[in-house]
Amino acid sequence: MGEIFSHAVEVLVWLGNDLEQQSTIVFDEVDRQFSLDSVTGPVLFSVECMLNWSAHVWQAVNALYANPWFTRVWIQQEMGLAEHATFYWGLSIVPRYMVSALHNSIVRGLYADDRIDGLLSNPIMNISSTLRTRNWNSNQSMEPRFSFVRLLYVYRHLVATDPRDYIYGILSHPSAREPGSRTNLLVTPDYSKTVESVYLSAMKAMLIDPRSTGLQPLLLIHHTAGTLMADVPSWVAWLHHPSETSPEQDSRAELPLSHSRWQIPPPNLLPDLKNMPFTAGDSLEVELDMQEYRLNISGTIFDSLESVWMDPKEKLLDLWVAHLLESNSISTIPTGLVERLGDNLPILAKWLEATPYEDIIFAAASTLTRGYTFYENRLLKAFEHPEMFRNSFLSYLNQETGLFTQASSPPDDDPLPNMLSFSKFANISSGARSFARSEKGFFGLVPTIAAQGDCIAVFSGVIVPYVLRPVSDGVYKIVGHCYVQGIMYGEAIRTMQDRGETTTNLVII
Repeated sequence: MGEIFSHAVEVLVWLGNDLEQQSTIVFDEVDRQFSLDSVTGPVLFSVECMLNWSAHVWQAVNALYANPWFTRVWIQQEMGLAEHATFYWGLSIVPRYMVSALHNSIVRGLYADDRIDGLLSNPIMNISSTLRTRNWNSNQSMEPRFSFVRLLYVYRHLVATDPRDYIYGILSHPSAREPGSRTNLLVTPDYSKTVESVYLSAMKAMLIDPRSTGLQPLLLIHHTAGTLMADVPSWVAWLHHPSETSPEQDSRAELPLSHSRWQIPPPNLLPDLKNMPFTAGDSLEVELDMQEYRLNISGTIFDSLESVWMDPKEKLLDLWVAHLLESNSISTIPTGLVERLGDNLPILAKWLEATPYEDIIFAAASTLTRGYTFYENRLLKAFEHPEMFRNSFLSYLNQETGLFTQASSPPDDDPLPNMLSFSKFANISSGARSFARSEKGFFGLVPTIAAQGDCIAVFSGVIVPYVLRPVSDGVYKIVGHCYVQGIMYGEAIRTMQDRGETTTNLVII
């Protein structure tokens, strides 16, 4: 199929009938904006333009990108390989660059201005890299912008009738084959194989692929109780949603963390690590034993989980508020924020009392995961404009991670359909990640199935810590990576080096 799309003169995409004539609303607005910039050509819509959009325009935009066609894994191949593509929606005929420009404008606008409240449903965010990435053409010398692991990370949120297509559906991407080749693929499509066998083969190929960066494929692993007990090595990532859990409860749903974009925090936060986007400390040491299906990794057990909470409403808030107000030694509160608040830190406590529970969950989760208060200036704005703060974060969250797998019911006071309600975010964020405290006193977010007694491990050459479940002496199952304030950006490895601590061989089965 890849050969068909790559050699097609043009790909025609039928998005279906448009009985409500929403295509006219969307593309009349697009045509109007493009006509204003006919001299310079297609440009991004300005923030002012989007601020003037009515509820009807936002409805139509959501209807466009919520079309089922945009939710499919195979869109990656169909759009990526097409030299030219045209969309047909009702009576509207629209070239691909318009659909792409509209999408990019909205995404960047939501980033840029808190006043834009047109929060979009998930599909427009899920297709971001497809519409923006132009590295699927016939130019075989062109280096892929995304790694195969990165593509799997992004597209696991899309829909595939056959779970094996989460692998097979993107094999036409340059990162899935040897440079300059269309035949030497990372994995050979074979529908006679079971889902488990396909995932095992793909994980093995990614771990030994020289183009893969270290243990990057392990970031795909977030087990449920069922997958962890399955007759498959725990180091194999399940790329589809198991039937035992809904997408909203799946612990693979991510919060907007820097390493979800394969980079560390801004250099001003961690100057010593700014040149090490994937690794920290000693060189990576990993060995894959396929006869025993064991993964041998050099690392150390840094800590263990003392307690885990699914619902942080009481215990977490007490701990976090005290943590936030009293300890700025590990950059929980940026210095500038403390100085601006001065002696008025009680204002923050007062705000916490008057703030909806969902807002507090967000603040707690983002503080724990990022190691500093999320969006310092917007936290200050939250005192006066909590709704603005909320909307800004939601759009950022969804764009970065595809956390929301379906649109939720809008709040009662929100006239726009298919919007993301904040209560749904709170339910998902607390359901997708449990709050935890370690025996050494670290706070963090861990996979839902993490339990008391599970270990926090640090692998040599890997920034992100992982939760491991002990099986026997020196043997573990990997549960998934975790976000632990204070050790999640390589600090644990740096501390181990400074103390002269040695690593051991950790066996993952």
